[in-house]
Amino acid sequence: MPVSLDYLSVIGIGILLGRIKELSSDLDQEIENAGVIISRVGRPAQHRETTEATIRAQLPSLVFAQTIKDRTRVSAAAENRTSIFDSGDAAAVAEFTAVFIELSQRIGLVT
Repeated sequence: MPVSLDYLSVIGIGILLGRIKELSSDLDQEIENAGVIISRVGRPAQHRETTEATIRAQLPSLVFAQTIKDRTRVSAAAENRTSIFDSGDAAAVAEFTAVFIELSQRIGLVT
């Protein structure tokens, strides 16, 4: 679940977790949340730091260690429907690779 560090996105975490729980119940099938990825991280600001600390404190087992910074090349790649891995932005590639590795571990693809 990607989440940016703004008020409405944080509210959305609770709503989405509730909907996942409802759907899981309706389907009679356990749906496991792989986690929360803090994304579109901008310049340091007190409210962002406080928001991130709150999310990490309230959902310690769900929040990924790696974050994704807000980068122009990431937005451009999405707009152009191209892979971030072809963007030439080594820092973005490293962030996305780290998220992929953590996600793979969380869902049991690798140990």
